[in-house]
Amino acid sequence: MMKKVLTRIGLLLLILDIAAIIFFFYIDKFSYAYGLMLVLFIVFSGMGGIYRLRNDEYMFKKLNSRNDYEDYTR
Repeated sequence: MMKKVLTRIGLLLLILDIAAIIFFFYIDKFSYAYGLMLVLFIVFSGMGGIYRLRNDEYMFKKLNSRNDYEDYTR
């Protein structure tokens, strides 16, 4: 339930941010638009780092489980 709510909030903020970038370019406020683009870049970079960390943790657990280790050593 909580994940669904956070996903909706995240999508809403993403849409608002993209709309704000377009609006600021339209009214010739380039520094604000580029600042919002930087915020988007930082958010997506952070999300990529989190997903990579989760994947590394999953692979570590998968490769260090007893059954997989026995399969690799046979």
